[in-house]
Amino acid sequence: MISEGGEGGLWMEALRAEKDDSQRSRVQLLQRIKV
Repeated sequence: MISEGGEGGLWMEALRAEKDDSQRSRVQLLQRIKV
């Protein structure tokens, strides 16, 4: 499910942040993706 580009990296970081139980990082990543 990894796309060729930054999109896959962003999703991987979001998943990693979620695993780390860091909701703050997850929210920041989601906001970054939306913007």
